Amino acid sequence: MTSIVIGMTPSQIAAMSNATVATLGASDIQALTTQQTAALKGTQLNALTTPALDAFSAPQINALTSAAIAGLSAAQAGKMTATEIGELSATQTAALSATDINQLSVASINALSVGGLTTTQMSGLSATTLGDLTTAQTQALSTTQINAISKAGFAGVKLASLTTSQVAGMNSTALGNLGAGVASFSTTQMAALTGAATSGISAAAIQALSANQIGALSTSAVQGLSAAALNAVATTTLNTELRPSGETNNLRDSFLVASFQTV
Repeated sequence: MTSIVIGMTPSQIAAMSNATVATLGASDIQALTTQQTAALKGTQLNALTTPALDAFSAPQINALTSAAIAGLSAAQAGKMTATEIGELSATQTAALSATDINQLSVASINALSVGGLTTTQMSGLSATTLGDLTTAQTQALSTTQINAISKAGFAGVKLASLTTSQVAGMNSTALGNLGAGVASFSTTQMAALTGAATSGISAAAIQALSANQIGALSTSAVQGLSAAALNAVATTTLNTELRPSGETNNLRDSFLVASFQTV
């Protein structure tokens, strides 16, 4: 049977009621031209059945407007296939809400182009969603995106996979949100932290660190610590664990200098 959409103008497609759109099958979607597809609205996409929603081809997905994608409900976005999600451009990806993204399947999250995620989206991503990102996706995040992750979100981040460049770009807000999670950093990652960032490390987070992790901090990173964080470092730890007999301990000196600077 010939599809009802054949021969319809884009304006006629845009004027279709949601009730009519709900009757469209997969074959009807496949019959849409890219011009017709571009006329679809978010409310119409939400009216589609799952088989119809999953029938879009790559060119059709590319033809959807950002406004239409922004109009998707979280439930409907979650029904899109991983292939469809993977076809979204950076602009289209940016049109999804964080709630939409949190509804995606693991396969769809893995297909997501993370470069298109905005700071608003990043701040709303759940720990589960961030944890579902592959190592490659996590390492593809910009420092701006990482700094936008919420305290709850950081609980799911694959921290060990962050590159030293990403760690070096973290700001004090990100370190504050990371909290005691900083204890998951390797000594190499710890060495990449800057003084501007370590001001966000809390006393509780400092206490979660090992002597080796504290010892990996650069002088500027140590001097960036708050007075509370500095006070959280036990003198015995600095003297006995970080200072081998007969050797000069630059870190200990840095802590002492930093302590005086906070007075």
